[in-house]
Amino acid sequence: MTALAVRPAALHVPNRPITPAHPVAPLRRGRAIHLVDLENLMGTAAPAPGVTAQTWDSYRVFVQPGDHVVVATSHHAAFTAWFELPRTGIQLAVRSGPSGADYALLDALDLQHAAKRYDWLVIASGDGIFASTARRAQLLGMRTWQVSGIGRSSVPLTRACRLHSRLTLSPATRVLATPVAA
Repeated sequence: MTALAVRPAALHVPNRPITPAHPVAPLRRGRAIHLVDLENLMGTAAPAPGVTAQTWDSYRVFVQPGDHVVVATSHHAAFTAWFELPRTGIQLAVRSGPSGADYALLDALDLQHAAKRYDWLVIASGDGIFASTARRAQLLGMRTWQVSGIGRSSVPLTRACRLHSRLTLSPATRVLATPVAA
């Protein structure tokens, strides 16, 4: 398992920690299909206005020309998220219920088809439901990369993916992203 950290893009000031201005993705070759569980990256199913845009700004550096991006949410985040995401270049999916966004992403993925057209499967989530998909993708010859946001990642997903990155979200995003009461 190889861990690639998001490289800092800021100047170092003596006696102060290096803080990235924005994440810079490690270089990769080949096309990727991205499964983006937006609620998982944000840490909430009910984002305040602006949180989706800030989270997408942090994530979009991982997207290269020729990539296919699927972004999913539950119905709770759909209205806010869909108006803050770019209008082109993203396939949007919605599904309600427990782990709705996860199932929407899995429904949108035909792994056999994707393995013939893409070199990478990028899973932007920390949910363990994607671990078996990552393992199957590797068996089909794809390279796997996990990108996580607010919160912790499941151990099975972390073990299943070869590369790992964590979004650098601003403190304002963390304050605005408040969990929904169950």
